[in-house]
Parts: sequence; structure tokens; C-alpha cells
Amino acid sequence: MVDGDYSVAIKEAEDFVVSNPDSFLTGDYPWRNEGTKTLGFEIADQLYWRIPDCVVVPVGNGTLIWSVFEAFRELVLVGITDRIPRIIGVQVENCEAVRVSDKEALSARDILASNGIFVEPSGAVSYAGVMKKKLSGTIVAVATGHGLKDMIRI
Repeated sequence: MVDGDYSVAIKEAEDFVVSNPDSFLTGDYPWRNEGTKTLGFEIADQLYWRIPDCVVVPVGNGTLIWSVFEAFRELVLVGITDRIPRIIGVQVENCEAVRVSDKEALSARDILASNGIFVEPSGAVSYAGVMKKKLSGTIVAVATGHGLKDMIRI
């Protein structure tokens, strides 16, 4: 547990790795969020700057959901848009946020695939969350991870 937000957690993790050379910090997460933040900008741009009611994001380590929030926060900060959409994180059960079962994730993956969107199960959890919560309005479900990465069947 870290007393603070995501940036504090990153700093503490980096400090730990520097002072413990036998440890390993996976990925380049402190910098990755700047790249993945473009997803939020792209959503706003593709909707012609009309902000959706919800953006539903699969959550692994949290960088994508944080980046999407930051993008919309920055759009408001500079006056391009006037609000941040509701941002919902989805994971398979036994994690956090909106929980969906493995079966629900695989079913969502299959529905997406039948509509030409081929993603891995962990990338389909956002759509499973939309179906589970019966969200309405303008909803953007972010589907990540190419389907060839995990071709498990139900």
C-alpha cells in the first residue's frame, strides 16, 4: 500500500529498484502513460470532441485507465472540452473494479470476434463489463491485445 496516487507508487517502486539491485521493475511504466494517453485524445477526436458518457477500459496494471483519465483531464484543463467522462475499469473476478468472470470475458471476446474485432480475453473484459452493467448512452469500450496472443476457447 502506498500513501498517495499512482505517481507516488511509481516513485516508490523506482526508489526500491535503485536501492535493491537484485530486484526488477517490469516495463517502462513511468513513461508509457504518456504514450497511452493518446488513446483518450483519439477517442475525443474520433467523436468530434463530443465527450462520451462512459469510457470502459480493461485494467491490468492500471497504466491505461490512468492515461485515459489524464488525457480527458488535460482536454478540460486547456479548454478543448468541458468535462471528463465516467471512466470504468474492468478486470476478471478476484481482482478489483467491475468484476467479470472468465466465462463472461471469453463470451465478450467471441462476440467481438464475430463482429470483426479480434482481441485476447483480457482485452475483451471492457466489453464484458459494458454488457454486465447494461451501460447506455455513448459508450466507448476499449478492447486491447491482439486475439492471437490467447486463443483459448470457452
